[in-house]
Amino acid sequence: MEEKKYPHLLLSCQHLPELSMEEKLKHIDEIYQYWLDYPLAHKIMEKLKRLVKISNRDRMDNLLIIGNSNNGKTTLIKKFCHDYDIQGITADNEPIRPILTIQAPPTSRTKALYKEILHKLAAPYRQSATVDDLYYETITALEACHVRVLVIDEFQSLNVGTIRQKEEIMNTLRNITNTLPISIVGVGVCKAQELTRLDEQYSSRFPIETLPLWKCDKEYRKLLTQFEGILPFSLPSELNNRNNTQLIYQVTKGNLGHTSQFIAKCARYAVNNHTDNISNEIIAKCAAD
Repeated sequence: MEEKKYPHLLLSCQHLPELSMEEKLKHIDEIYQYWLDYPLAHKIMEKLKRLVKISNRDRMDNLLIIGNSNNGKTTLIKKFCHDYDIQGITADNEPIRPILTIQAPPTSRTKALYKEILHKLAAPYRQSATVDDLYYETITALEACHVRVLVIDEFQSLNVGTIRQKEEIMNTLRNITNTLPISIVGVGVCKAQELTRLDEQYSSRFPIETLPLWKCDKEYRKLLTQFEGILPFSLPSELNNRNNTQLIYQVTKGNLGHTSQFIAKCARYAVNNHTDNISNEIIAKCAAD
């Protein structure tokens, strides 16, 4: 195996210290897009992967992923789609779209949900169509595109309206999975789980995976080590030493997105001041700003 010039950096990031200042700053602005394979994310990804590959059955498996805002849910879903949404065309010239991701409409009305799905599939429909018409058009479009997993982001938006409207939207999701071999993945903040509490059948159909805030422990230090591996510095920053970890945690409160943003802030400061790592002093200064 080739020896790494910069042992603290990932193999795919060995070229980063050689970039120009402008290129380093551009890379730093994009570090939030990098996939960090920590244990809980890996566990959830395995469950998502199984949904794509699961064989047809009478009752398809679903999943509800919840967590605080800016705590890794979107990155997780983007990684899932990047790896497993392999689109193509069948021998009969039919489109293949294994994963369909939509944003939940800001209402629990079923019409809005059907229209969002049809719009994302570029399937035509009449604005004046009845709920029944939209349902059959949605089923037809999903089946025609060979959709295996329907991801509904901002799932908590469906938790708006009367109890009856919320039950109707959950029954709609149930009917879709009963009619087609499709799994549904809801993604949202903690309020999203209130929908599954409306009825025992909903909670049994949507097992919950939670992305909690991080604790200031060895797992968080491992996370910081992963961040260090994708930064454009020739020298190690030792983000994971005890003092640096505690200071970063005080600023970010264990929120993954905030951690990424703060590290990016420190990295930009280091690049702009022509230093080869993020020093303790830089972390302290950025924390105080």
